[in-house]
Amino acid sequence: MSPETVFILCRWAFFGAAIYLWGANAYLAACVRGPLLPVLELPLRRGNRIALVTVFTATVLLLPVRTALIADGWTDAVSPTVIKDVLFSTSIGQAWLAQSACLIALCLASRARRHALPLIVMASGALLATSSMTGHATMNDGWRDVVHRINDCLHILSGGAWAGALVPVLLTLSHASHADSIPEREKALIRFSRYGHVTVLLVLLTGVINSSLILQGTSLDPNSEYLRLLAIKILIVSIMVLVAVFNRYVVVPRIGLSRERAYAHLRMMTLVECILASLVLGLVAWFGTLDPS
Repeated sequence: MSPETVFILCRWAFFGAAIYLWGANAYLAACVRGPLLPVLELPLRRGNRIALVTVFTATVLLLPVRTALIADGWTDAVSPTVIKDVLFSTSIGQAWLAQSACLIALCLASRARRHALPLIVMASGALLATSSMTGHATMNDGWRDVVHRINDCLHILSGGAWAGALVPVLLTLSHASHADSIPEREKALIRFSRYGHVTVLLVLLTGVINSSLILQGTSLDPNSEYLRLLAIKILIVSIMVLVAVFNRYVVVPRIGLSRERAYAHLRMMTLVECILASLVLGLVAWFGTLDPS
């Protein structure tokens, strides 16, 4: 398997796991209260462990894989001298060190006996934000570089808050019809809907700014692989937005008329959003390695 393919797969795994850790735990911290919290914490804690192993594995692999891409293939990927040069003499190495530090903080937070949830949220958010230290966000100079990095960071965090929360939302919906817990679960979904308006708007706004900063000064060749993949990503995200709007303004008002039917529809559509979000992450992992020109 080529270093390019392994790199894309590692990025996909890293983004997926980091977004889950950030979005799922942020959902718990911001939207869930009372007796519902321990009900959701148990299955999500198991998910945290799987995500941590995935992020750790992807992070460990990313350094030699990036070294192979920069140098002369897999031979240099296991060369201590070359890896040392990449680690301490390139922005890629600095980003990897920052990711590793955030990963250590995240592991410590997950073992904390007190205030574990807010610590996990902060550490996972910082881990995800390190993605803006490499890639297209670093292609500008001066003030554009600062603006691009900040905007890219906001785009990643807002998108992660939306996509990562879909798993606990699905868990909430799977128990939402239980008569003894309807109030707490519906309150959590209402809070998520309220915050969702902000995150989706932020995703769209920062996405437009990101594309403008990346594509400025480039020839918009319709045959460009980057543009084709970007267009597919925009299409999928647009579908996700339409699904979210339909759920909020068409399905949710019907809960009072037929709770079982409304929740069944919300579960199905949330599952669809999870699948679409996974496809978006795969596309981001792919076209993030391409030259936009």
